[in-house]
Amino acid sequence: MSNQEKLQEQYLKLQMLHGQIKEIEKQTHLFTNQISELTLTAQSLDEFKKLGQGTEILVPINQGMYAKAELKNSKELLVNVGANTSVKKNIEDTKKLITAQIEEIKKIQQHTALNMEKLILQAASIEKEISRISSEKE
Repeated sequence: MSNQEKLQEQYLKLQMLHGQIKEIEKQTHLFTNQISELTLTAQSLDEFKKLGQGTEILVPINQGMYAKAELKNSKELLVNVGANTSVKKNIEDTKKLITAQIEEIKKIQQHTALNMEKLILQAASIEKEISRISSEKE
């Protein structure tokens, strides 16, 4: 295999690694956003808990679309637990669920960060190999 072919092969590997790294960066950004949203939700539950029966609230219908409604119960929520199934949960249990979700996302985020570090090390190794091959004479 000629040096030119070796270089092309290494460049291809490097491009693939850079693509994987970019995807992981996107995932990391999404994880950070999810954690922020869940944290805000937990904080909102503390405020929601303070509302009394009959309080007028805005209920989201769609993104940017709300309806005015009257609160009947601020002690229980209907929480989607998956497979189109909702269960009644009190505020504290709901906050515990949110905290568990945050912790799970953080674990996945840490695992993803480790994978990205490995890919970055592989990319650095390939860059060294490209530099070595480039400096060789055929």
